[in-house]
Amino acid sequence: MLYVFACSVDRPNEGSIRFNAEFSPMASPAFEAGRPGVDAVELARLIERGLRGSGAVDTEALCVLAGRKVGLK
Repeated sequence: MLYVFACSVDRPNEGSIRFNAEFSPMASPAFEAGRPGVDAVELARLIERGLRGSGAVDTEALCVLAGRKVGLK
Protein backbone atom coordinates (compact mmCIF):
# COMPACT_ATOMS: atom_id res chain seq x y z
CA MET A 1 0.00 0.00 0.00
CA LEU A 2 1.32 3.44 -0.87
CA TYR A 3 0.36 6.53 1.14
CA VAL A 4 0.96 9.99 -0.33
CA PHE A 5 1.91 12.89 1.93
CA ALA A 6 3.82 16.18 1.97
CA CYS A 7 7.55 15.77 1.50
CA SER A 8 10.21 16.25 4.13
CA VAL A 9 11.97 19.62 4.12
CA ASP A 10 15.44 18.04 4.31
CA ARG A 11 14.73 15.43 1.55
CA PRO A 12 12.17 16.98 -0.82
CA ASN A 13 12.70 14.46 -3.64
CA GLU A 14 12.65 11.23 -1.62
CA GLY A 15 9.86 9.05 -0.34
CA SER A 16 10.10 6.87 2.74
CA ILE A 17 9.71 3.25 3.78
CA ARG A 18 8.36 1.91 7.06
CA PHE A 19 8.13 -1.66 8.30
CA ASN A 20 6.00 -3.38 10.89
CA ALA A 21 6.58 -6.83 12.33
CA GLU A 22 4.04 -8.86 14.21
CA PHE A 23 4.59 -12.11 16.07
CA SER A 24 1.31 -13.98 15.94
CA PRO A 25 0.01 -15.97 18.92
CA MET A 26 -0.72 -18.71 16.37
CA ALA A 27 3.04 -19.15 15.92
CA SER A 28 3.77 -19.55 19.62
CA PRO A 29 1.87 -19.22 22.89
CA ALA A 30 4.70 -16.94 24.05
CA PHE A 31 3.43 -14.20 21.70
CA GLU A 32 0.47 -12.04 22.69
CA ALA A 33 -2.08 -10.37 20.43
CA GLY A 34 -2.26 -6.59 20.38
CA ARG A 35 0.50 -4.03 20.22
CA PRO A 36 3.87 -5.21 18.89
CA GLY A 37 6.28 -6.29 21.58
CA VAL A 38 9.86 -5.11 22.01
CA ASP A 39 11.21 -7.93 19.84
CA ALA A 40 8.80 -7.16 16.98
CA VAL A 41 9.70 -3.46 17.06
CA GLU A 42 13.43 -4.29 17.07
CA LEU A 43 13.00 -6.68 14.13
CA ALA A 44 11.15 -4.03 12.10
CA ARG A 45 13.91 -1.49 12.84
CA LEU A 46 16.61 -3.98 11.86
CA ILE A 47 14.91 -4.72 8.52
CA GLU A 48 14.36 -1.01 7.86
CA ARG A 49 18.00 -0.11 8.62
CA GLY A 50 19.28 -2.99 6.48
CA LEU A 51 17.22 -2.08 3.44
CA ARG A 52 17.80 1.64 3.78
CA GLY A 53 21.54 1.21 4.26
CA SER A 54 21.89 -1.22 1.35
CA GLY A 55 20.23 1.14 -1.13
CA ALA A 56 17.93 -1.72 -2.22
CA VAL A 57 14.93 0.64 -2.25
CA ASP A 58 15.07 3.64 -4.57
CA THR A 59 13.45 6.30 -2.36
CA GLU A 60 13.63 8.87 -5.17
CA ALA A 61 11.30 6.62 -7.20
CA LEU A 62 8.70 7.13 -4.44
CA CYS A 63 8.60 10.87 -5.20
CA VAL A 64 5.19 11.75 -6.67
CA LEU A 65 5.62 15.51 -7.20
CA ALA A 66 9.16 16.79 -6.70
CA GLY A 67 9.32 19.00 -3.62
CA ARG A 68 5.60 18.59 -2.89
CA LYS A 69 4.29 15.02 -2.54
CA VAL A 70 6.09 11.77 -1.77
CA GLY A 71 5.02 8.22 -1.12
CA LEU A 72 5.33 6.11 2.00
CA LYS A 73 5.45 2.44 1.27
